[in-house]
Amino acid sequence: MPFVNTSYHIKESMPAFLWLMRECGYTQAQAQRILDTSRLTQNHRPIGKAERICGDVELSEFVPSCIPHMPQLEPLFYNEDFCVYDKPHNLLTHPKGRFYHHSLLDALQIRFGTKATLLHRLDFQTSGLVLCAIGSHDSQSHLRALMSEHHITKTYRALVRGKLTESLYIDAPILTRHKRGEDLSIKSMIHTQGKPSQTRIEPLAYL
Repeated sequence: MPFVNTSYHIKESMPAFLWLMRECGYTQAQAQRILDTSRLTQNHRPIGKAERICGDVELSEFVPSCIPHMPQLEPLFYNEDFCVYDKPHNLLTHPKGRFYHHSLLDALQIRFGTKATLLHRLDFQTSGLVLCAIGSHDSQSHLRALMSEHHITKTYRALVRGKLTESLYIDAPILTRHKRGEDLSIKSMIHTQGKPSQTRIEPLAYL
């Protein structure tokens, strides 16, 4: 679903991130993300993190909608804290920019509400399991910590051309950058300033 622009009038001056948290119900991380991607503006000017705001502002918000060609996209498992979806291939994990593209986030938030969030992503062409947080802010933080500390691991299976005769171990730091003003525009690359990342590749079978 595209992002919808909504106008608000703020009577009393306050920090922008605090208004997003108090009046719109966003977490601090979500509020910072909105400001990082220039989705809160005043007189067509993006509002910065450190700014106080008052008067008329415009907020661009994601509004989930049903996916017409995948009406039965339901989680494989869920409890009060998290759920697991089997993302089909040729479906975005997150919306791409602010254009009309359905994504797994639509199905997730239609089912569990707008505070539900995806904990990682898969490429458009890739199918597989996606872990999502649907519980309280504390449970979301705990799940993110488990992922960042590698207590939750991810395994990928792929069809490749050529003949892989032995296992490979890739140990290279990955740097991820977000382009300001381009919502969810994420670029990852091998870089000396990146976070440690290890990948082991094992050949399973030949077709």
